[in-house]
Amino acid sequence: MLVTPASVDDSAAILALQKLAYQSEAALYNDFSLPPLTETLEDFRSQFGSRVVLKAVDQGRIVGSVRACRDGKTCRIGRLIVHPDYRRRGIGTQLMRRIEAACGTAERFELFTGHKSANAIRLYERLGYEVFKQEPVHDRLTLVFLEKKRQVAGILRPCNDADLDTIFSIINEAAEAYRGVIPADRWHDPYMPREELRHEIQNGVRFWGYEEAGELLGVMGIQDVQDVTLIRHAYVRTARRGQGIGGKLLAALRAKTNRPLLIGTWAAATWAIRFYQQHGFRLVTPAEKDRLLQRYWSIPARQVETSVVLAEGQGRPQCHMAARET
Repeated sequence: MLVTPASVDDSAAILALQKLAYQSEAALYNDFSLPPLTETLEDFRSQFGSRVVLKAVDQGRIVGSVRACRDGKTCRIGRLIVHPDYRRRGIGTQLMRRIEAACGTAERFELFTGHKSANAIRLYERLGYEVFKQEPVHDRLTLVFLEKKRQVAGILRPCNDADLDTIFSIINEAAEAYRGVIPADRWHDPYMPREELRHEIQNGVRFWGYEEAGELLGVMGIQDVQDVTLIRHAYVRTARRGQGIGGKLLAALRAKTNRPLLIGTWAAATWAIRFYQQHGFRLVTPAEKDRLLQRYWSIPARQVETSVVLAEGQGRPQCHMAARET
């Protein structure tokens, strides 16, 4: 699943999906004249100049979308849609996280839905939104308005011994994304035991963390090995993914070395690979991957077989095992 900015060329596909997705809402309120169902293609296309429009794509098919516009310090979000066949897979959450990030320096987010749309209201409340007003439209529909204030600015800092339990928790919570994805013979429960985490730190992995209001939300390790630097064990709390935390950690650690920088991850972790590619890294060839893993990592042959390595696009290389590296 990939969430990216939509273009005008996507208008017809997104509008068709919108009219399909809103059928259930129309039936719920017995009102098939809802604006999302009467919006024209011309109206939709005209919004690209003033709004951010995102799309969720699965195997070339648009299966979700959301849009937003800035109004002073407020980002107004609307038309969150997911194809009926793709609901309850976290796509709505991904779209919301990405549209919030796309709103830049907005200090407040606002959206609305109908009073009977319980699933939507639960989703927004789970994402930190709170109801602040309701407006009746007619006897069958009341609009419920929700808002969320942007969270306080985070800080990047080196982790210390007191953070060990939190690092352990973040790694194993986030690594659940790999359950059933990476080869079954490579999965462990817990994914990284405390003893292994301590061993990694003793072997030179230095963890940095992203913290907000005193809470550690993401970690990433850096390790100098021979003539290169490796990025190790990069994880973000599940509820805070897609908000730029991983990118901030990666940028900070990149600035701490002049050596070639390498990242290793599971070949099946396609979303992790995309993340690094979006930050300027490229996949090395299979032969080069084998050579780098055997030289700079201490991992079994099976793990070499099922992993990939990414290097910086121009100049230096780099390495992170996106679920379990060593």
